[in-house]
Amino acid sequence: MKLLYKMDRSEGVVTIGCGMIGACFMPECPHNARLLKPIEREYAGWRLEMEAGAGEANEDTSTLGGFKLALLYPKVWTMVWCMGMGQAIGSILSSFPVIVNTLGFNKTGTLLRTAPPYLLAAIVFYTISYVSDVSGTLVLLKLGIIADPFCRLTCQYPAGPQITLYKTLNCHMARPYPKRAAGLMNAIGGLSNVWTFYLYYDAPHYYAAFGCVLGCTISFMITITLYKTYVQRMNRLLGGTPEQQRQAMKSGVTQQQVDLGWRYIGY
Repeated sequence: MKLLYKMDRSEGVVTIGCGMIGACFMPECPHNARLLKPIEREYAGWRLEMEAGAGEANEDTSTLGGFKLALLYPKVWTMVWCMGMGQAIGSILSSFPVIVNTLGFNKTGTLLRTAPPYLLAAIVFYTISYVSDVSGTLVLLKLGIIADPFCRLTCQYPAGPQITLYKTLNCHMARPYPKRAAGLMNAIGGLSNVWTFYLYYDAPHYYAAFGCVLGCTISFMITITLYKTYVQRMNRLLGGTPEQQRQAMKSGVTQQQVDLGWRYIGY
């Protein structure tokens, strides 16, 4: 057990090392990816351009300028809020063995009883992911936040609906690309990992912690549902008359995206 614990703690060191090595040769865009054949570069570039509604290699906004845009962009803060709610729900990850320990079994029995949720999470999350992939809707996976306290137990660093939050950020805030601000979403949303730890007191009921999980789940569901309604309305405007398209452009869509037939996907 001690060996496994040490290996788990060293996971971050390995990640940082691999990241530093990969940063030396990973391409920024498909057009300069030396590992790809010319036709593969063209196809990958076309896929990205259709998804983003703009040329992947053409960007006239600086990183600082994109960051300033991100701070003023409501969609970015919507994703930040959802990330915070998701991380708060996932706080059960760190405290789950402590919760199970209140059942009164010995250490071995307690650890054995923490295993079934891992198996349940694998089944539930695989099913949700498969349905989401087949249907092409990211929102299905996000609504899987209901099962997220179990899904979080499948990995040390929570993935769950957070993966689709990143995907939404990349696709819906496609241009300029510095505006995607995934780091902002991680930094602020991830603060929930700090304060939720202090809610796990008053065993065995943990009223404060479980009340927080319930409240954050409801908040997440309401936010994502409202966001879904919003982007569907924007898609209707983008597919409408020139006047309606100009109205949609006031929400951050560019003329180039309109010309390429870009839409908010996944919802």
